[in-house]
Amino acid sequence: MKHSISGFMAICALSATSFAGLPVQDFSLSSIGIDYTGLWRGETITKSTVPAHENTHHIGLCYSPAKYVAFSLGLGIANYTVDTVGLTQFKGTPGLSPSFGLDGYTPMIGNFLRMAVHAKGYYLNCENKSKSHLYSGPFVTPSAGAVFSAAEKLDLEAGARGLLILGEMSRAGESTASYFSNNERVRGYLTVILHSPYEGAYCVLDFDASPSIQSDLSNGPFESSISLMLGFILRTDKRFKKTTTGSTYPAYDELKKKLDDMEKEMK
Repeated sequence: MKHSISGFMAICALSATSFAGLPVQDFSLSSIGIDYTGLWRGETITKSTVPAHENTHHIGLCYSPAKYVAFSLGLGIANYTVDTVGLTQFKGTPGLSPSFGLDGYTPMIGNFLRMAVHAKGYYLNCENKSKSHLYSGPFVTPSAGAVFSAAEKLDLEAGARGLLILGEMSRAGESTASYFSNNERVRGYLTVILHSPYEGAYCVLDFDASPSIQSDLSNGPFESSISLMLGFILRTDKRFKKTTTGSTYPAYDELKKKLDDMEKEMK
């Protein structure tokens, strides 16, 4: 257990990791957001390349302390299943799980491109129904990529993502634990970001895969993941102010003055 806790604290101190990234450009200074994230991911673990699957659901709070930067903390549930070859399959029950994150963008480059970095993750704490086995530890996924602004409300992001698992499996009544990690640690990802800069709502659909991805999804994603984020920015200062008639039609004030003058001349 000490191994997992120390690893988790080290990762939090150095970075944080990844579900899908936030639309950071919509967060003005001191903005606060709330979102839901669902993650379905599969990977192979241990030297025996045993298939394992994650299913997580988190509610997070996001805060932007500076332009182009946002932090997030969340709480939810995470479930884990492991296909132990030749032995009993581990089927976990959802356990309480904290999540954390950091998102950063660069300023716009050429009116259509930004560079982005993300660091997000969560802590797994999952037992089976009989409480005979416990799988726990941090799941970390830093990533970096390019964000293409296809339209005012549509962004596409692509890049490379790491996946690092510092897990341990312990059995009831035993003082020692077995440590495990994933085999494929680099993935490519593609993210579709639908967002409304003025209303503050956003929907983020993310997909990633390692070179060992397989098309059989009968037991869930294999060496790949699907993530869905739905959120709303609670306060974004000037972006949330309703557009006035004068700012929508720049010549409105001048035209109104001319009409008033004409009315006076006709009297």
